[in-house]
Amino acid sequence: MKGGARQGAGRKKGSGQAAHYRAMLEPYAEELIQRVVGMAKEGDMAALRLCLDRLCAPLRPTDRLVTIEGMADAKELSDKGELVLVNVAKGEITPSEAQHLMTAISSQARIIEVDELERRVAELEQGIETR
Repeated sequence: MKGGARQGAGRKKGSGQAAHYRAMLEPYAEELIQRVVGMAKEGDMAALRLCLDRLCAPLRPTDRLVTIEGMADAKELSDKGELVLVNVAKGEITPSEAQHLMTAISSQARIIEVDELERRVAELEQGIETR
């Protein structure tokens, strides 16, 4: 089969060097951890970061309610997209928030497109039936 994914294709899990290196370090794990913690306590910022990265999950952006003036009045989806971009340029919303809004607008465009295609197909089918 050309160009497609098939069952079992690709690199096998654990076939890389990571498992080998992990096995080599395993006997020294406790000693290494104690040493890194000691270095962090002495002020080594890289060691401190390593410890904190293992202890704390990375912060994820929180969603907030975004209100864009004129969005409800904009009739065309392209006008809504332009309002989003203008608000990013003004610094009123973050690029991440804008990305989510643009994704929502794009999804709405696809929904409208599918609705329109379904309507057209129904009209064509009805025209064929009446002949």
